[in-house]
Amino acid sequence: MDAGRARVSSLMSRRLVAVHPNTKVDVAIKLLKSTNVGLLPVISDGRLVGVIDDKLLLRYETEKSFSLEERVERLMKKPVFVEMDGTVDAAMKYVIEHGLTRLPVVSSGVDMKCVGVVSATELLAAKAASK
Repeated sequence: MDAGRARVSSLMSRRLVAVHPNTKVDVAIKLLKSTNVGLLPVISDGRLVGVIDDKLLLRYETEKSFSLEERVERLMKKPVFVEMDGTVDAAMKYVIEHGLTRLPVVSSGVDMKCVGVVSATELLAAKAASK
């Protein structure tokens, strides 16, 4: 099978480290550092509502532009995601268009529950392995 048409669910990491919108920024930063995941989905009522990533760490370290006591919901970005039944090619397109290194993966269908994360490296490896 062409790797581009392979499903994201076959590549994604199911080890999900996530935060709630009410989580304090300092807790999110500690999680990013301790787990080395690079991206924290922000989940409320089981649904993906935003993301916090390692760029947040960089912004804090360089600008000190927000308080560590602030809530994640004030800083989170609108999520760009791929459905678990989405293709590797579709995921790669999102990564390129949005300048991302990781994408949250959500369940297909109405509930859109965050079920994992896929990295640009995993997508590239899948494409390279098929050649």
